[in-house]
Amino acid sequence: SHAIRDELQCQLHSQGLRSFVCDFLPAANQLVGELWARGLIEIHEEHLYTEQVTRILRETLAVLTVPQGHPKVMLTTCAGEQHVLGLLMAEALFRLAACETLAFGADLPLTDIAHAAQKHRVDVLALSFSQAYDGAPQDTLTALRNLLPPHVELWVGGAGAQSLKSQPGRWRTLRHLHEIETLLQEWRQRRMA
Repeated sequence: SHAIRDELQCQLHSQGLRSFVCDFLPAANQLVGELWARGLIEIHEEHLYTEQVTRILRETLAVLTVPQGHPKVMLTTCAGEQHVLGLLMAEALFRLAACETLAFGADLPLTDIAHAAQKHRVDVLALSFSQAYDGAPQDTLTALRNLLPPHVELWVGGAGAQSLKSQPGRWRTLRHLHEIETLLQEWRQRRMA
C-alpha cells in the first residue's frame, strides 16, 4: 500500500492537482478496473487502490482554501450509490475554478438532496453515478429534477452515466471531467448576460 500511495503522491506533485484529476486518475482508474475484470488483480487490491486515491484527494482538498465564488455547487450521490471517488475528483476541479462547494458525501435520498439544495441556495447540483449503481440513472434524475427548483442546474457524471443523454433545461451529462470548466464558463457567461 505504501508503494501505491508513494506513486500517487509522486504523480500528484509532478503533474499538479488539475492534471492529476483530469488526466492521470481517469486513466489509472480505468486500468485498475480492467485488470480486475481480467482477473489480474483481486478485489481487495482494487479496494486498496481506491482507498488510497480517496485518502489523497481528501487530504489535498482539506488544505485547499475554500473559495466563496459562484456558482455554488452541491456534490453528492443518490441513495444506493456508495462510490465517492468521482465526487472528490469533481470537487477538486470546482474548487480550482473558484466555486464554493458543499460536499454531502454519498448515498443521500432524493428528498434530502432536494431539501439541501433549496436550504443552501445552490446554483448547481453535481451528481455522480458509478458502474455499480443498480438503479436506472434516467429514472432517478427525472424524479430528482421534479423535486428541484428550476434554477438549480443538474450536472451528472461518472461511468454509470455515460449512456445518459443530456436533456436541455433538465440536466447535463458530462463525458469527461474537463467539461466541468466549459460548463462553468457557460454558466458564468449566462449569469453576466
